Amino acid sequence: MPPAVRVDARSLTARGERTRNRLVAAGEEIFGLRGYHDASIAEITQTASVAQGTFYLYFDGKRELLRAVVEERGHELRATLARATAGVTGRVAKEQAGFAAFFAWMARHRALYLIVRQAEYVDGTVYRGWYRQLADGYADALGVAIDDGEIAPVDDVRAHGDRRFRGLAVVGDREAKHSARPCPGDHRPSGGARAGHGYTAAPDQEPALTRSAGLRSTHGPRVT
Repeated sequence: MPPAVRVDARSLTARGERTRNRLVAAGEEIFGLRGYHDASIAEITQTASVAQGTFYLYFDGKRELLRAVVEERGHELRATLARATAGVTGRVAKEQAGFAAFFAWMARHRALYLIVRQAEYVDGTVYRGWYRQLADGYADALGVAIDDGEIAPVDDVRAHGDRRFRGLAVVGDREAKHSARPCPGDHRPSGGARAGHGYTAAPDQEPALTRSAGLRSTHGPRVT
């Protein structure tokens, strides 16, 4: 039976935070491996090396854990992209750095986009939030570049950002399905260059990156 009172994540001790983090990591692994509906709390807690009753000190059930996985990994991804592009000058250079960071992060979390897709049918709010927050941050950055005259205006900046990350979701989903073992803990390359270094953007890839982002520079020919 779940306890009457759960631990407030905001008031966790260092030990409690480590336990919760292990549960989130185990949830990511088992949801990615089994799927949400076939994943069991027993297997999640076994993977996290905690007692099954301890799970309910932190989460009401699988749905709340799924929400934590998507929200917290989304925060980590956005922070990773922000660090990768900080200090980079030029919108195309930022796109290149962002793409490289995105795919490097996805190589470490190969099943994440499968989990996000499952969230659409389990908790639509967290599913929509994943894309909205990625798209909003991207749209804000594009708006700055447009205001600076670096790229030409687009009809709807936020819709453009949403399309961009939904397009990347197709790539992430495909990679998870084609990985030999699509688990977050498996860092081995799969399918040749797919899993890590194969995604690193080289300078001569700049036109392709610009094209995939759908941008038009004000300082050169249109890339379509």
